[in-house]
Amino acid sequence: KKIKPLKHRLTKIAEIDGISYYDDAMASNPNATIVALKHFKEKIGTLFLGGSDKVLNFTELAKKVVNLQIENLIFFQLVCR
Repeated sequence: KKIKPLKHRLTKIAEIDGISYYDDAMASNPNATIVALKHFKEKIGTLFLGGSDKVLNFTELAKKVVNLQIENLIFFQLVCR
């Protein structure tokens, strides 16, 4: 029996021109993002991040991003509540 993956949890949403796009909106804290990054064997070119309004410690995530040599970071700020 095939297990259906959870929505917004490492869900591949598209592949365009050889670039894969994943939805991992459930990785809503730095530790969850670190675990999600371990899933990928190929180089990660761009990482979209948000949630700085949560006042969390991003030190370990920053170290992981540097270690993986992720070249592009796109940050989103909280727009409204």
